[in-house]
Amino acid sequence: MGTLPQGSVAYAVGAAIASTLGDQGMSTRVIPQGGPVVVLPLLNRESFDMTVTPSIPMAYGFKGTEMFSRAGALKNIRALSVLFPLEVGFVVAADSEIQSIEDLKGKRVAGGFPRQQALAKMMEASLATGGVTMDDVNEVLVPNGVRGMEELAAGNVDAAIFSIGSGVASQTHAAISGGVRFLPINATDEGVAAMQAIAPTSYVNTAQPGPSRPGVEEPMPVLASSMILAAHASVDDERVTRTLETLVEHYPEIAEIHGAFRAFSPEKIYRDLGIPYHPAALRPNYAWITARNSSRLPWQIGLSTTVSSWSLSNPAPPLRTRMLSASIGLTVMRS
Repeated sequence: MGTLPQGSVAYAVGAAIASTLGDQGMSTRVIPQGGPVVVLPLLNRESFDMTVTPSIPMAYGFKGTEMFSRAGALKNIRALSVLFPLEVGFVVAADSEIQSIEDLKGKRVAGGFPRQQALAKMMEASLATGGVTMDDVNEVLVPNGVRGMEELAAGNVDAAIFSIGSGVASQTHAAISGGVRFLPINATDEGVAAMQAIAPTSYVNTAQPGPSRPGVEEPMPVLASSMILAAHASVDDERVTRTLETLVEHYPEIAEIHGAFRAFSPEKIYRDLGIPYHPAALRPNYAWITARNSSRLPWQIGLSTTVSSWSLSNPAPPLRTRMLSASIGLTVMRS
């Protein structure tokens, strides 16, 4: 499994998944690489079998746009499962006069991110919800989001952008007298449309306060990107099936290794990303799922929204319908 660099959420989650797969007899080695611009082309070339990546750069990569325009369309990458939402927001000092996205106009904002180009697009998309462009802020160039947070702690910028609930956000909160505060985005229809025009597959999520989420003082709307377990199209069907079985049956154990996985939901592993799913992630597998007390097929139970999400050219139901077994009384069978 190739992952983003050590220290990233994607690396930590990839390592947690690999450890749990190993416990189930599927030896999986984690190989940290660079950001998605490095990892996804390697996955496309089948240099490794799987990766964990945010959905936004994966959508860019599949289409060959933005930071992947030189590499071209990565048509060999496939989604396996949505893991959990990656929430991203602008961060300011808690006592800052900045209260909204609109207030960032004319302020010093960490940006550029040549080593983390997907974050640069999330920044641009977040600004767009408030009708703000990069030309409206005083951009202070930094190599990546971590450096941006360091500059915020040092008082060299007025705002930075980073993931909510991350270790870096907690460190910055501790380094600034009075702590930090995340800004809500403008979640109007117009604001969301502007956000999604820049960052495909992004959506609004309500960030909740919590002990490990400094800077979130009350529920607020933020930009979210799904963290995705991805593979190349040639990965063996059996390995895909066993990997997804492991996620669904053992996700509480994965969450013990990395807390972000507490947001994983077996009922939400399928999301229309504009990216094809691996065939084994879409095909029903009667060897390990059978209906216990229902004459209807599993995917006929309350899934009208999902049914409209996948291509009519592939009538097999998304794997998320299989994963609903935990909540609708289906029997899990192991061979």
